[in-house]
Amino acid sequence: MSLASLTQAAHQNAERQEFAREMMSGSMSEAKYKTYLYNMWLVYDILEDVALSMGCFGPEDLSMPDDDLPLDGLTQADDIWADYVELGGAEDGSNPPQIAPSAEAYRSHIVKNCQHDKDKLFAHVYVRHMGDLSGGQMIKDKVPGSGKMYTFEAMTHSVDEMKALIRKRTKDSMADEANKAFEFSTAIFEELNNFTY
Repeated sequence: MSLASLTQAAHQNAERQEFAREMMSGSMSEAKYKTYLYNMWLVYDILEDVALSMGCFGPEDLSMPDDDLPLDGLTQADDIWADYVELGGAEDGSNPPQIAPSAEAYRSHIVKNCQHDKDKLFAHVYVRHMGDLSGGQMIKDKVPGSGKMYTFEAMTHSVDEMKALIRKRTKDSMADEANKAFEFSTAIFEELNNFTY
């Protein structure tokens, strides 16, 4: 089995959400997408901060053999924030849009349940960042604004090379946590879709 096959059902459920389909259609309003960006920034900011502190983006082997490269340029919180500000969000974070309760629950889950477990953290990196390297490439020209979060300008590898490096670090034992990441994504989509814009 692979982590992708072990998470396929949860992944497909997230993709089938009305909010996700609206993003893919290119018809999402700036206000709705800006709210999505803010909620994603809340998640990525804590996930990447904790993952960086645990070495999730560095080489697995500190001696750095040729096939074990760091995941340089994969972090996205700053680019998500830039996209949010581009669409009218305040640079200083004042007057934020509505926050999805599941985004707060996701942040709490990362801190309480994954903070000291590199494999659990990487399961979330896998779901979030692999998704942006894959499906994100299909929607980057369909969302409002420049879609900087999907361009990975600082990445030192090609998209395909980065995806291969990420896959190489996954383990079947990460499936439960990766499925939780997809469940949080599904819940966030559902909540954001029910907000008034």
